[in-house]
Amino acid sequence: MTLKIVLFTILGFALIIIDLLFLPGGFLVAAGAALILYSVYLNLAEPYGIPRAIVHLLVCIAITPKLITWSLRRISLKKEMNKDDGYVGVEDHTEMLGWAGSAFSDLRPSGMVILDNHDEHLDCIAESGYIEKGSRVEVVEERGPSLVVRKIREGQLGTNTD
Repeated sequence: MTLKIVLFTILGFALIIIDLLFLPGGFLVAAGAALILYSVYLNLAEPYGIPRAIVHLLVCIAITPKLITWSLRRISLKKEMNKDDGYVGVEDHTEMLGWAGSAFSDLRPSGMVILDNHDEHLDCIAESGYIEKGSRVEVVEERGPSLVVRKIREGQLGTNTD
């Protein structure tokens, strides 16, 4: 009878691992958990049943998170994707800091800007307030995929108009 209990427990954990690694969907996890609980139930029929069943259940509860963590580490991303290695999530616009241009649309606070000597319309956010279409602006910060611009007052020039 003890061999049967051990086999049901091992088979239950094997089904959980197979589900996590190869056939996700949860059905095999449910079947594995049912087999483990059945093996705990079988412990009740043995001599010293209740204390042994409680220990068996506690051991299974302690093993399960470790097993799941080990399985997920086997399928998780192991390498960091660095900018130095060529992985780029968001286009880099740091070279545009200080550039001047004009608002292609109203910025309330976001809108489109065309920078001098740059053909594309760029998503921009006004540093503060509202900037009208056609106003001269200067790039002051990069925030994610957007550039932050400040309105240039009359007589004030951008720091870099390349």
